[in-house]
Amino acid sequence: MKILGLYDERNVETEGAVSALGLWARQRGYESRFIEAASLSIKPCLGCFGCWVRTPGVCVIADEGRAFAEALMPADLFVLMTSIPFGSFAPSIKRALDRSIPILLPFFKIHGGEMHHVQRSRKPRRLLHVPYGTYGTDELATFTGLARAHCDNFLSPHAKSQFEYAAGPEALVAWVAGEVEA
Repeated sequence: MKILGLYDERNVETEGAVSALGLWARQRGYESRFIEAASLSIKPCLGCFGCWVRTPGVCVIADEGRAFAEALMPADLFVLMTSIPFGSFAPSIKRALDRSIPILLPFFKIHGGEMHHVQRSRKPRRLLHVPYGTYGTDELATFTGLARAHCDNFLSPHAKSQFEYAAGPEALVAWVAGEVEA
């Protein structure tokens, strides 16, 4: 299994999570890579659809956003760890996600009664969303809805339960293992 982790910024919580998830992946023989979104030099998406028309599957902007989309393409599991200001992704995470459009095709299909883009990759990709930091119940509810919609857009199954990163890295690893290995 190939795992890609994206976290908003380096801090005590994310460093513990990355370390614990990396160890868990190595112990199971999984390939893993973790990217700090705040350290990436990513320009905003132009909305030009060049990644669908001019250079299919590759963003026309030659920066680290292109490299992020290339790293995401083969991932079997994509773990997002983010603070959730106002119930949304951290700005650095949102910027990276906006640049992941090349992994989609410009065609649509009905999924769960809604119209969504077809995935460029034929294999399913699993998404897991991990909120952390200080937030209220309304922010968590908003984020949970956003995470579910993000899973729908990637045609990924929803998590069986919403994890809140407050109990430490061991609890996070147990949750990820339970979601993946069940």
